[in-house]
Amino acid sequence: MIKVAFLHFTPDEAMAVADQLTKTPPPPEYIKIQGPLVKGNIEEGISTMSIFEFEDDRGEEASGYLEMRYSGFKAISGVEVVIEEWMDSNLALQLLEEGDSVAEVLEMVSLNLG
Repeated sequence: MIKVAFLHFTPDEAMAVADQLTKTPPPPEYIKIQGPLVKGNIEEGISTMSIFEFEDDRGEEASGYLEMRYSGFKAISGVEVVIEEWMDSNLALQLLEEGDSVAEVLEMVSLNLG
């Protein structure tokens, strides 16, 4: 399973976000992390993206870790946090092959991910 966490904030919040980042606990050994990756500019602000990968049977534990990890960022005024569940393209293609329609597959996926 893959979850992607996004932060978005203005340059004014950058120091508070950087400080919070130094306080975040490392992921448990069953979670592989890529990032955070950072992009930004003055007009649009700063965005980060982190990718967390773990076995499907650890989903509940991983979700708890992510909620704890990002609670400090959510407490910073002006910081937007979004955590999304994504799937591997091979799994998406497999589901499309097994389904009768794209709409059916999307409904099945949203039920499984929600």
